Amino acid sequence: MIWHLFAVLMVGLCGGAFLHLLRKLSGGRLPKWIISAGAGVCMFGYHAYYDYDWYEFKVSQLPADSIVIYEKHTTSFFKPWSYISPVVNAFTVFDGTSKRSEQNHQILVEYFTYHFMKDPAERQIIFEVILNCTTQERATLEKGKPVSDTKFDKVQTTDKVYQLVCN
Repeated sequence: MIWHLFAVLMVGLCGGAFLHLLRKLSGGRLPKWIISAGAGVCMFGYHAYYDYDWYEFKVSQLPADSIVIYEKHTTSFFKPWSYISPVVNAFTVFDGTSKRSEQNHQILVEYFTYHFMKDPAERQIIFEVILNCTTQERATLEKGKPVSDTKFDKVQTTDKVYQLVCN
């Protein structure tokens, strides 16, 4: 977060310095306000670039067998470029590994999913998931939380992870 703020400030400073140089080279024919306006445009430009590049950068750091199973696209009043093309601010990844077992004639698959979020600060939440392939039920437990917080839901056969681990 602090490095991102530093980068935004440096881009603004460099953009303003470049426009100051252009103003001096033009013999003062360019107005003074172009320096601050240009610095602001550069800062917004970098912030938009960072917003759109964050998702691709994070996915490129994942292991090769990881599969993105969910993307959250958002818009924001303070990020007007997100209305043109919504930005991915969160996504969930299945790491590609699972443990399959049979209990009481039901096929159970255990695996982990990782939820990445870009709020003001980046966060990652790890979920342990048990999927019953026979009854199409999923139990999701956030790592570090009590078992009583387990979330249960039905799974459709069109679910990406169900198709990967149960077939």
